[in-house]
Amino acid sequence: MIPDLLREWLDNPMFLRHVRSRCRRPALISGAIITGAICLCIAYVAFQFGTFQTGGAFGSVLAVQGVLLCLMGASQVGTSVASARASGMLDFHRVSPLTPTELTLGYFFGAPIREYLLFLITIPLSLLCVAAGTPDIRGFVQVMIALIAFAWVAQAIALINGLTSKRPSMAKGIVWPIIVIGLTSGSFFPSFGFVANLLDRDPRLDFFGVSLPWLAVVLLYQAPILLVAFLASRRKFESERLHPLSKPQAIGAMAVAGTLAVGSTWSSTESDFIGLLILYVLVALGIFLTITVTPTQADHYKGLLRCLRKGEERPSWLADFALNRPFLVVICGIVLGSTTLVWQRSLSQTQIAYSGLRDGFPLAIANGVLVIAYFGLAYQYFLARFGRRGMTFLTLFVFMAWLLPLFLGTIIVASDYRAGSQAQVVYALSPLAGIGLSAGTTTSFGVGPAENFPWVAGAAITPTLLFTFVFNTLLSTAKKRFRKVVGDAAKWSNERDASAAREEVLGEWESAEDPSPSPAGGLPTSTPS
Repeated sequence: MIPDLLREWLDNPMFLRHVRSRCRRPALISGAIITGAICLCIAYVAFQFGTFQTGGAFGSVLAVQGVLLCLMGASQVGTSVASARASGMLDFHRVSPLTPTELTLGYFFGAPIREYLLFLITIPLSLLCVAAGTPDIRGFVQVMIALIAFAWVAQAIALINGLTSKRPSMAKGIVWPIIVIGLTSGSFFPSFGFVANLLDRDPRLDFFGVSLPWLAVVLLYQAPILLVAFLASRRKFESERLHPLSKPQAIGAMAVAGTLAVGSTWSSTESDFIGLLILYVLVALGIFLTITVTPTQADHYKGLLRCLRKGEERPSWLADFALNRPFLVVICGIVLGSTTLVWQRSLSQTQIAYSGLRDGFPLAIANGVLVIAYFGLAYQYFLARFGRRGMTFLTLFVFMAWLLPLFLGTIIVASDYRAGSQAQVVYALSPLAGIGLSAGTTTSFGVGPAENFPWVAGAAITPTLLFTFVFNTLLSTAKKRFRKVVGDAAKWSNERDASAAREEVLGEWESAEDPSPSPAGGLPTSTPS
């Protein structure tokens, strides 16, 4: 059975196309020579300075492997998909007999095939480091599995970016990362040498209080990302008009993220502010998932007309073309429950150093949940009310509500360094700093309880409450406008159908009552029954 499955996989036309185009002999040989030369240089330096035993050689090889798979491989995936979209070839693939799953796997594994072959060239040098004693064979296998998993995550993100970007282009996205790594290589590459020494200690991580091997925990966090990326890529390969995720899929992704966040901090005693970090991550994820499922004006109109033809009163709230208000309620509930559990576990595990954080963290949770709510409502309203111009108005709103307070606070501090308390109030108007300030922390270089905390907390929560009620009211108005337009269209359609039917009946009746005269003597022509 395994050979049959392998034969079916190798019969994927999209995978074979990338293999033929990217494994041409000149490009493959030149890449192999460059990779081999880099490995020989690392080996020479290791023999000269004895870094085989200290782990420095293995760290350098690991850095090269990371550049090959995570940076160059991801760049090739994104570039191949973006070029196919820009040239229109992707639309041809959609109408071909290939399924969306075959297209997704073909691009995902086929585009970086050359980087995988170059990665195999570096394996002998890694095994030489293992033979020298650092790391051992078990640590080597574990770090290779983790590296491939990280590479798959980076390539999956690049695949989604290539499928969802507004303006696909063929730009090589690997140039700037390579320049940055080259400029920082003096401190970047040697830092990987600590990985070999860390693997020899057999580190373990806790998940819901259970001590697990570090590789199992890493894979546990990477598997949902790969699954969500696969589902999103499959939907976009199926149709350009589909959202990256359906509403049930986005809710499932948010629930998994909340569970992983609670499990990672279940027995954490290392940082008092780990709950605040989790809150920021979940709020950002909630906003991202809301963007992926929010329908545009045209999509919602099409959905309403489709329900009208089916005789349904309104679409299901889980449908792609339904408004996102019920979805926002579920997402905000998941974030609220997850962050509350993280906060409660943090209180039970350690004594928080500052009472302001302990007393203000519920307010920070409420602030973060409301930020997700009003951003989702604002995004839906602008798209529903203004169509294509909605993103322009949303960008203006985000700048005024999120970025402008940060600029004003910085100006206040720059003009008078003693006006820190006034600057905190201004900073708190932006949710980027307001969530942390409402929890009782400061944005200064030191961390401690915020000054004039009631004013800061009031400045942080007031805009979120105001924007939530305002945009909810505006979205309700837009929803009534949708129903009125669709109702008028249905009424006009019914009147047109009724008029056509009436004219047809009258025409038949007139032809039966007023028969045409016969050409011979003007007598009516009888029609046989």
